[in-house]
Amino acid sequence: TETWRPPLLWPTTLDPKTIAQQPSMSVDQALEVIHQHYSNEDQFVGGMGESDAGVILATTTTASPNTDLLDCLDPVTSLIQQVKQERHGVPFLLQTAGIPSESVVVDWAAWQGLGTWQVSLYAASPPKYQQATGGSAAAAAAFGQVCQFLIEAHEHGMAVEATVVASQAAEGRDLALS
Repeated sequence: TETWRPPLLWPTTLDPKTIAQQPSMSVDQALEVIHQHYSNEDQFVGGMGESDAGVILATTTTASPNTDLLDCLDPVTSLIQQVKQERHGVPFLLQTAGIPSESVVVDWAAWQGLGTWQVSLYAASPPKYQQATGGSAAAAAAFGQVCQFLIEAHEHGMAVEATVVASQAAEGRDLALS
């Protein structure tokens, strides 16, 4: 089945054109935005939250160049834990390129239960990944890193999705099934 997720960085009523221009948020500021979103009478999510698209967490290259969500997991983990203490059942989608910086210690156990990881694979082969990302020759190695992240996340029982550009959908599906 096909799933759809709204293109939001936080559940907010901000004009999508201004989202990328927003300054970085503290955990407390993000928590307040989430509370405001769920307190809005127009934001009915059903008795059991069945129509709740959840909270989408991502970084933007314009707001924080070369920073991936994996590079700021301490505040992200803190935010998710605080929301889950106060609002049960809020789904989280964590968007990442799947390439943590060298300083990030991958702690699969600590990441369990945070939410669904959506990894931008972009394409189904190193050359097409390089083309899709506009990258250099190093993109071939980056493609391998992303694939390795997906494999390890799956092996550690994480909820994980891979996204590819529309023109690569069939090849991406074949790669996922291989």
